[in-house]
Amino acid sequence: MTIQSRYARLPVSVKLLSPLLLAFLSLWTVGTLGLGYFARNNLEQMGRREIVDLASMLQETLKQRQESLRVKARSVSENNDVITAVIP
Repeated sequence: MTIQSRYARLPVSVKLLSPLLLAFLSLWTVGTLGLGYFARNNLEQMGRREIVDLASMLQETLKQRQESLRVKARSVSENNDVITAVIP
């Protein structure tokens, strides 16, 4: 049985609704894929921005801790008790 003979035997309602259903499902699929693509790209960009912001915050925190340790080391090195303990 060929496709044409099967199509000829279909009811008129199926013949009328098939193109509409096919068009609807096609548009729905294209829309869903487009929305998914847009959402994925948007989430990637947000994630990259958050990573850059977090890296900047971490870098600033490390700089502050380094400066704090430098000040403490200088304070300890200038302490008279430490100087007398180190000098033989």
